[in-house]
Amino acid sequence: MDEKISYTDALNMTYAQLLEINTAMDVYIEKIKKSSKK
Repeated sequence: MDEKISYTDALNMTYAQLLEINTAMDVYIEKIKKSSKK
């Protein structure tokens, strides 16, 4: 039981980190698009 819970927690953490990275990339890409338009 403990292993399954910690495994799920690890997956959730990884997913949250991926979302953060994804959001950061989107923001970064938007900045590049805006700066390239100028």
